[in-house]
Amino acid sequence: MEENLTLPKVHLDNNTSSSLPVYYIILASLIGFVAVFGNGVVIYLISTRRRLHVETNYFVVSLAFADLLVGLFLPTFIIACDFWSDCDITTYFMFFNLFTLISIANLFAMTVDRYISILYPLRYQSYATSRRLFGTILVSWIIPAYLSFSPLFWTLASSETVKNTGKKVHALIVITAFEVIPTVVMPAMYIQIFVTARRHARQVATHQTQLDFNSQVNNRDNTQQATADAVAMNEK
Repeated sequence: MEENLTLPKVHLDNNTSSSLPVYYIILASLIGFVAVFGNGVVIYLISTRRRLHVETNYFVVSLAFADLLVGLFLPTFIIACDFWSDCDITTYFMFFNLFTLISIANLFAMTVDRYISILYPLRYQSYATSRRLFGTILVSWIIPAYLSFSPLFWTLASSETVKNTGKKVHALIVITAFEVIPTVVMPAMYIQIFVTARRHARQVATHQTQLDFNSQVNNRDNTQQATADAVAMNEK
């Protein structure tokens, strides 16, 4: 990932035809359209449906917007850079890293939010204020932006040692924070969410069965009592 950030600029002549296969251009355009349309629909529905204006959907909108940018920017840049000149491949990979890291950060934040809400519902009610959720979303955008554009700073350094050290540290942070941790933590959280939800479902089913049984017993007792009262009245 980091080596791509130092690739030289690719200059194409304006009269040069596309070097990409036609099927690749069609596929990239189709993927971009589906990403923009699908995520745009999600954002529109949540924005216009009042019943969807709940705090938990803040993360959904943020993630959808990040994915919309991926679908809008990346295929467009690839195709445009193939047809026109003065394409900076470094810029492409920088924005590719930006949108990818933002999507991962938002997905991770949404997973943590769901984890807390299901495993610690009482604590979640007091914690999940709109201000805190907005703050979490803001952080999930700021940190990826900083990590994506930080390579610009050490590329200006004159020392090769500083450049190489910066690349290694940056790669270590990105891989650890956005690949290793989400890959390990998110599945573990979803497993706990599934186990907890299943246990709650069983408890609800057991409770409902008990309520149905109690209702049947009460109805039977009431029927027997009514029958006994009717017999007593007839005897009188």
